Order: sequence, then structure tokens, then C-alpha cells
Amino acid sequence: MFASTLEVENLTVSYFIKNRFVDAVKDLSFNLVTGEILGILGESGAGKSSVGWAVMRMIDPPHRVTGRIVNRGQDVMSMNERELGEYRWRRAAMIFQTA
Repeated sequence: MFASTLEVENLTVSYFIKNRFVDAVKDLSFNLVTGEILGILGESGAGKSSVGWAVMRMIDPPHRVTGRIVNRGQDVMSMNERELGEYRWRRAAMIFQTA
């Protein structure tokens, strides 16, 4: 059995808009192992980019990200700034589609 490279469990991304939180992603879970590819498809506004930004831990307060994100055994949600820099430069990447 292969160990997961990326584990996302119960991911919820909420944006603070007009004095309330609005969920862009709610309770998303997936696991990837080395060699697997995940494509995220959906209509405009479906939350695809929010998933990527959350996995990169690039969503700042007052917005919120809850759930569990583990990359190669390391909890992304608890990384300090130095660890995040290493993670973003060496272990994770995000490619946006442009029109």
C-alpha cells in the first residue's frame, strides 16, 4: 500500500463577506499518492481556486480555512512561516488556467 503524499480531510474554506462567513468549499476530502494527478473541474465560482489557495495555505484572516491538510506526513495547517516557505518552494505548486 502506498503512503499518501497529500491528505485533505474535511476542508472548508469560508470568506468573510458583508459581515458574515460564506462557504466557498465545504467538507472536501481527498488523498493523493506519489504519481497520482488530481484535476479539479467546475463552473466559475465553484471553489476550485479556493481549494488550491487553501492547500498552499495562502488564505489569510478574516477568511478561514478549517480541516486537515497533510503533505508527506507534515501538518500544513500548523507550519510556521519558515516551514511554509520551504513547503511552497519545494513541495507544493499550483498552476492556474488562464483564458
